[in-house]
Amino acid sequence: MASVDDVAAHVSVILPETMPQYGLFTSTGIDELVKSGQVKRADSLELLARNFGVPEENLLGSVERYNEHVTRGSDDDYLKPAKSLRPVSTGPFYGFGVELYLFGLTGAGIRIDHQASVIHRTSRSIPGLFAAGECTGGVLGSVYIGSGNALASASTYGRIAGRNAAARAIEGRVTPVDWKAIDSDAS
Repeated sequence: MASVDDVAAHVSVILPETMPQYGLFTSTGIDELVKSGQVKRADSLELLARNFGVPEENLLGSVERYNEHVTRGSDDDYLKPAKSLRPVSTGPFYGFGVELYLFGLTGAGIRIDHQASVIHRTSRSIPGLFAAGECTGGVLGSVYIGSGNALASASTYGRIAGRNAAARAIEGRVTPVDWKAIDSDAS
């Protein structure tokens, strides 16, 4: 199990502005947060999903995707350093709500990964389907926060999506999407 110092070392790299809260994340502190209802504890990921009222397939798919990144030693979604990657595999599992405190103009968008591939509800990329621009989410979060970010996202991910789509076409990998296979990946 990771110590508070381990957590703080990784958080200081990823979200340094949240460091003051990490004094709460000791064994005793977490037990108190569970008792107060601010943190939920479950012995399985399925139960944790039910406790939060989120679809189990979404949480299980996200954890599976993350664990694949851990195995590969490269976090393609959040670009965490390899030394910060730890598998999520053994309970108990803990979770707490995180709320966005920004005003956004776009309510939500299609999730994409760093290759501009559209992410299915099972957290798997859809082969050959790419997206870019303000209609997408997941690059800066699920909302557009203004100040020109949509232009940068559209031009950057538009180029990435175009290059990846062209590469698939040149390689002859343009095939119909097998939706049943993508849906069954979650089971």
